[in-house]
Amino acid sequence: MKKILLSLLTIVAVGASVSAATQAIFSDTGEIAGNTISTARVNIDIRGLASGEIPKPFDVVGLVPGQWTDWARAEIYNESDSTTVKYYMYVDNVTGGACAKTNLRVTTGHAGSDVNERARDVYNGLINALAGVGNRVEVTGSPPFATVLPNWTQVIQQRAQLDDSAGNAYQNTSCTWDEIFVAESVNPTP
Repeated sequence: MKKILLSLLTIVAVGASVSAATQAIFSDTGEIAGNTISTARVNIDIRGLASGEIPKPFDVVGLVPGQWTDWARAEIYNESDSTTVKYYMYVDNVTGGACAKTNLRVTTGHAGSDVNERARDVYNGLINALAGVGNRVEVTGSPPFATVLPNWTQVIQQRAQLDDSAGNAYQNTSCTWDEIFVAESVNPTP
């Protein structure tokens, strides 16, 4: 019995040393600590300017059918530190009896002169067709910019018209709206 017990003990000892030998692998661990990302910021400043023929926002009275307002001018400034954006525009809170017959023309182009700033139509049609985010139009494009870099400004000019088809029912009515400008970041190419 002693021999059997001694044999079992010997087998267990040999098994333990073989197991320990297969587990003794060299290894090391390292780390790169402190990984952080920060998100960009998209921020625009809409500047209604008195430098157009009339200041923004519009406040025009006495239009008759077919008559346009004078041109008004505004700037959309990309205040972002590092984010390139595209601009979009739509109108909201469109109210008043004259809105069904109010046209809006919005233009853009290279800043510096009325001819250049009115080079491309962004929108030219009924104000109601531009109402709501689903009807937004892109303001960026060519000219002047496909995208707007940080600290760059894009100029728009616009005017409104009481459509020439407005009949007597539109006398002594008005149309009021808010212009909404949206800046969306542009995904950089990897």
